[in-house]
Amino acid sequence: MRDREPLGDGPFSLRRAGRDYGLDREGTRLLDFVLRTGPGEDPRRILKSQTLLDRHFKAAYTLISQETGKRNDSDERLARLLSLRKTLEVSRNKDKAPETPELHGNMPAIIWLEDEGYPVRLLAIREDRLLVENPRNALGDLILVEANCGIRLAFFIRSSRGFALTGKALKRTESPWGPALELLRKSPPALLNPPLFRFRELELPCSLSPVRLEETGIDESRRVRLVPEGPDSAGEARTGGTALHLSLEGCAVRTALALEAGTLVKVELKSGELGTVLAQVQRLNRNGGNVLQLRFLKLSLRSANALSAALFGYLD
Repeated sequence: MRDREPLGDGPFSLRRAGRDYGLDREGTRLLDFVLRTGPGEDPRRILKSQTLLDRHFKAAYTLISQETGKRNDSDERLARLLSLRKTLEVSRNKDKAPETPELHGNMPAIIWLEDEGYPVRLLAIREDRLLVENPRNALGDLILVEANCGIRLAFFIRSSRGFALTGKALKRTESPWGPALELLRKSPPALLNPPLFRFRELELPCSLSPVRLEETGIDESRRVRLVPEGPDSAGEARTGGTALHLSLEGCAVRTALALEAGTLVKVELKSGELGTVLAQVQRLNRNGGNVLQLRFLKLSLRSANALSAALFGYLD
């Protein structure tokens, strides 16, 4: 990394830029690292140009990926780097953001607990108190959410606008609609980061392996594992396919398989570190052959980083 004049309180103030983007001290330091990585450019020019900005972020992503040491530490640094890139994107588009909508009952949403998202419905609203369905895992079992657990609730207006709010879980309760979770809202709905819901048109080789969940044991010894679909399956039967577009939410795959909605599949995306993820078939489109619409059920931090980087073009 080349030396450059300190980005302090001169003609360009890094601290002022950090405040403009709503960054904390750690975010400002990370921005400084990005601006000092890659081709030497005027920082003001970099921040005004998406092409130059992504060139520097790609260089920073590559540099962190090649660092030696604990892989978990690198994954965390890459996650913070990609989060910063998305924050800058939101700030660039904030003047274009529409007014946030009013929340209402029976609104579909996704509740994020730590790094995992679960589909739920917003059942009722009373000032800053929200009632949502108690999320369930892939087996349909209720997820036990502890009181004061931090949450993020994302929802959509039509199919093109996403919003999210943050809060915490208060308690589990019974409602007229079934098991529910009472939440305390800490922030108003804000426009979701557009890069999070980007998708890229591409043709990426992949393979699909239908699987099912199998339970063993009872009570405390209960275990759940993925096994190949079919009673006579001695090993995973992989079928080739082509991913036609990719997003953090899922992908579409053209394949010879005709799978029903709800089928679980392992998807191996044969590119760099994208790796293998568990997905669920949402629907089958037979126009022009079998095209499966898949939703990713669980992404490791490493896979989420790689997918985000692929959407920004950092793996090209």
